[in-house]
Amino acid sequence: MSSLEEISVFTTGEDLPLKEVFRKLYEKLEAKEAISPRSPDKELEKFFSGIIPDYDPERVYISDLRKILNWYNLLLAHQLLEFPAEEKEEKPDDSGAVKPEAKKEEKTAEKSKKKV
Repeated sequence: MSSLEEISVFTTGEDLPLKEVFRKLYEKLEAKEAISPRSPDKELEKFFSGIIPDYDPERVYISDLRKILNWYNLLLAHQLLEFPAEEKEEKPDDSGAVKPEAKKEEKTAEKSKKKV
């Protein structure tokens, strides 16, 4: 069994953590439900590529898209999707004054993470 935190989606670049896929869905759909996971294959591919344009369709199967959309809709229905605003990190500028700056995300490439 894998937790959702360990799953990522194959893209043509770096793999995208499932949490980020959910965030993109949430933002693009304005916190509304996604299309039905039972939609026709071509409709699912078109929808998903509109959200994650660089996903790798050769390694991400239709069954994976169905699972992702099903999970997203379930989590949304149970109000379990939370995306806190980016935390701010304080950094001094050239004058020595401290200004808030967006915190940089750490990239961790754990080989043990499951890919979809």
